[in-house]
Formats: sequence, structure tokens, C-alpha cells
Amino acid sequence: MTALAAPRNTPQQDDNTVVSELQLPIAASTICHQGGMVGFAGPTQANPGYAVPPATGSALVTPQVVGVAEFEYDNSGNNPGGLHAGNGAAGAVVVQIKRGCFKFLNSTAGDLIGQANVFQPCWAADDQTVALTSGNTWTTAVHTGTGPAGTVTMTGTPLTTVETIRGLVGQPIFINIVIVLGGAVATATFQYAVNGGGMSATTTTAASVAIPNGLTINFAAGTYVLGDTYSFQYGARPIAGMVIQVDSDGVWVEILSQSPNMVTV
Repeated sequence: MTALAAPRNTPQQDDNTVVSELQLPIAASTICHQGGMVGFAGPTQANPGYAVPPATGSALVTPQVVGVAEFEYDNSGNNPGGLHAGNGAAGAVVVQIKRGCFKFLNSTAGDLIGQANVFQPCWAADDQTVALTSGNTWTTAVHTGTGPAGTVTMTGTPLTTVETIRGLVGQPIFINIVIVLGGAVATATFQYAVNGGGMSATTTTAASVAIPNGLTINFAAGTYVLGDTYSFQYGARPIAGMVIQVDSDGVWVEILSQSPNMVTV
């Protein structure tokens, strides 16, 4: 399936949540299509603090899905004077978001959601399609600084806590690594944080450094620079919600409040 290019009439079931609607500012140069899933970018993601459609495949750009756009919202800057349209600046348009249980398109092949997946989490493949998995891979590092790029990688499958009560489900995992002493591998040291939490103890770099929950940080040869950061995400898709019902023409998904993956470090 492909992402929306026009408004979509998204079927909705009755919802008894306390907070059934939200209003959030839209990111710069962004369109949120009516009936499409809307995400909210956190502090470690692109466009932090703003609403964006679910994005996949790029590091640190998969925001938490928080609901469905009630109308068509165009903050591209290309529709001046239009209804729910803005000049393209961040926050120039506010999106009205509905929360509850919605019907989306099902994915295909290995990501097809079936009856056995009811009451399990699903992920957004685009703003109208849900998938069985998060993509199950580590993204390439987003590097900031003057040191070597492409020399730090992540391996291993995270152990996560998934809560399936009223849509409380896991999010992609983010690992942020900071070089705290520059130098070659085995001399340079680093700290890391998971999902924006507190920094770990200082650790010496090595070809492979095991961290809790079956994960490994790998440092290739190079001269690392104090203050450089390397950021990773496991899972190239954002969580959509909890599967409630699977029909032949789509999947009913409950979008309520969602919690990040819980990883002890």
C-alpha cells in the first residue's frame, strides 16, 4: 500500500475514552490528510513537539501514533488561504486528532495481520496501513559531530515489555551514544541512553560492547571525537495501536495512549 495523497473516509467504532480528541501543532511543510494516522514527534526525533504523518525507513523519524486527522490539514505553504491551511512554518496549522478504534488497510506478505494477532500491537506502514512488525532492524546511525561517521553500529534484538491493556503498547527503541573521551578504539569512552532516559555509566569503546537485554554496540577502527553522538532506532515503523478485529478489507486498531518500550539499563 501507499501513503495517502488525498482525504480518506476512515471508518470508526464508538469510543469511550476520556480523551477522544487532541489538538496539536503541525510540523513545517507538512500535510496531514483527513482520515490518516497522525504521529507526534518526541525529543529525540525530527520535528520534536509537532504532529506529522507516520514516517518509516529513516532513523529517528518514526513518531508515536496518537490518533487520526479529523479534517484535511495543509501546512505545506502551497495552499495560502485554504481551509485548515498554513504558510508552511512549524505550528502554523493545528490538527484536530480523533482517538479511538479505527479501520485501516492491512499489510501484505510477512507483515499481514491475521486473526491470531488480535489484542496484539501493530505498526504503521504508512498513514493508512498497519503491519504485523516494526521492521525488526536497527537503522543506520544518525551521527553529529566531526568524528568518523558510519563506524558505530547496533546489533541484537531488544527485549521489550508490551502492555496490551487498552492499547498501551511498546514503541520503537532509541539508543543515543555520546563520546565522553576522544581517541582510538579501546581509548575513547562513551555513555548511552535508552529512549531519552538517563545516561549510562562511562564505558571504554571496543570492537563489540555488550549492554543489557542482548544488545551490542560495535565500534569500528577510527579516532572518535569528544562530544560526538550516534543515535539509533530499532524498528523503522511507529507503533499504531492494538489490533481489535481483522476483516477481509482491513484491520480495526485501537489508538489510545501508548507507552515506550521499557528497557532496563
